[in-house]
Amino acid sequence: MRVLGIDTGLRKTGYAVVTKNQREFVLLDCGIVSTDEHKSLPFRLETIYREIQKVIDDSEPDIVVYESIFFNKNPKTFSLMAHAHGVLLLASEQKGLQIEEYTPAEIKKAITGNGTAAKSQVRYMVGKFIKEELRREPFIPIISGRVNSKLKEDISDAIACALCYLLRNSQ
Repeated sequence: MRVLGIDTGLRKTGYAVVTKNQREFVLLDCGIVSTDEHKSLPFRLETIYREIQKVIDDSEPDIVVYESIFFNKNPKTFSLMAHAHGVLLLASEQKGLQIEEYTPAEIKKAITGNGTAAKSQVRYMVGKFIKEELRREPFIPIISGRVNSKLKEDISDAIACALCYLLRNSQ
């Protein structure tokens, strides 16, 4: 089963395609869909929609897994995230894919055993689950403790979404 994990973002949307072979998790593809923050909201949403449809076409996943969005403190940020999340859900639905959503706490619990784990703990465990694929180029930066960019967090979070589904639904 191919699972496409998506970390929703308006500026950067991370994605990762993960499968499980017997007892190993295998990262098949990952990347970022970026938008230009100087462009209009409709233009940026169309870019996310179009690029995720390409990812779906190229990776042929069986299921798409998203982290559910939640209201934090900033209503404007939440509104923008909801727009991006909506077009991502639409792209998945139009391709006829099964869609799953998990809360951040559910994902953290599946990956680390602790629903309140720090992002750094999740990233560390993602590296442990994926193993060899993250140790070779171009995935080395994802688990490197010295490099802490948002780009790597977006990809790591997308991998965590896919792993959450696989861990919760494995025999």
